Amino acid sequence: MLAGGRAAYVILSVSHTASDGWGLRNLLADCAALCAGREPGDEQRQQPLEEAAYQVSERGRRADAAARRSWREKLERGPASQFPDRAGRPAADAFPNAVLNSPALALALDRVAAGLAVNQHAVLLAAAAAAAARLGGAPDAVFQIVVNNRFRPGMAGAVNTIAQEGLLHLPGTGGDFAGLVRRSFGAALSAQRHAYYDKLALDRDIAALQAACDHSCFVNDTRGLMPILGYAGPEPEPLDHARSRTTLTWPLEHAPRRNTTFALDAQDAPGSLELAMTADAAVLPRPDMERFLLGIEDLVVTQALQLE
Repeated sequence: MLAGGRAAYVILSVSHTASDGWGLRNLLADCAALCAGREPGDEQRQQPLEEAAYQVSERGRRADAAARRSWREKLERGPASQFPDRAGRPAADAFPNAVLNSPALALALDRVAAGLAVNQHAVLLAAAAAAAARLGGAPDAVFQIVVNNRFRPGMAGAVNTIAQEGLLHLPGTGGDFAGLVRRSFGAALSAQRHAYYDKLALDRDIAALQAACDHSCFVNDTRGLMPILGYAGPEPEPLDHARSRTTLTWPLEHAPRRNTTFALDAQDAPGSLELAMTADAAVLPRPDMERFLLGIEDLVVTQALQLE
């Protein structure tokens, strides 16, 4: 749409099979540069055919084999069910969606990550693992975590779908939370390293396993992928005061999701952090979903207070 001969609005509709969230961000940045009369970024970008050529090369095949081997090893070590009391129940007809908006969690994640010399992603994964263990009693956590794969050569500026799931296996979720955070950092790096593979080949690998552990829980930390216009992070304030502004809402219900116990998305919000959770109500009814989300907040805020 033009206004005064200049572009006022550009509306894009892109299939998720053509571009993931980071690729869409790159596409928007290129469009904004062109509309402003500038050339798009000059970083090296691997085109889809170049990516395909790498995948069938000897090096690409070795990387794929190593990634699938890592998945198989973790699937053989993890718990058969992370929520054993409810294993085998038929899926619910609808999957409720809960959204926790927490200014305190945004502040506390930053403080804990700095205090323990890890990134915020590791802190969030550790808290999710510990909160899940409180509900299900499983000693280990196994999450499929979404990895953007943009750290790979030529991928940072590509407009393509290259995000895939990595498998995180975090044993021993009880005990000292600070220790769990540190171990989560290493486990997350392993999952991220092995999150680029032939998906169909991996599916065949999993089907051939005699017994694969429960890998029906998903965590997607989207922060930094689609920045909010004008977002500058939460203003520093006492954690107790920030925590008094936590809200939990139930916006909608989703259709059942195959092979999914829960899916947790972390996303920035103005002055806050949001955790959006969708879960199979037959396994995690609404009261358990609430305990899970508030449990994540409690673990991280408590650790932040201990570091003060």
